[in-house]
Amino acid sequence: MCSMLDKHLKDIDETYFEHMYHALGYALTFALLFVTTLIHSVLPFLFVETGSKKVSELNKHITSRLDKDA
Repeated sequence: MCSMLDKHLKDIDETYFEHMYHALGYALTFALLFVTTLIHSVLPFLFVETGSKKVSELNKHITSRLDKDA
């Protein structure tokens, strides 16, 4: 297990805590998106663009991180 972790961290050129920071940030963002999208499904006039805008931002962020690693 440790060698798999070491390989992954080396592949993405991050320390354990840098990786934790990014992963937790994504997890919290997805949790908030879940709540706002759930509310939007019942009350469509709320959070009209929140989900699509945030997913677009996440895509740009992840893509830029992947490009950095390439």
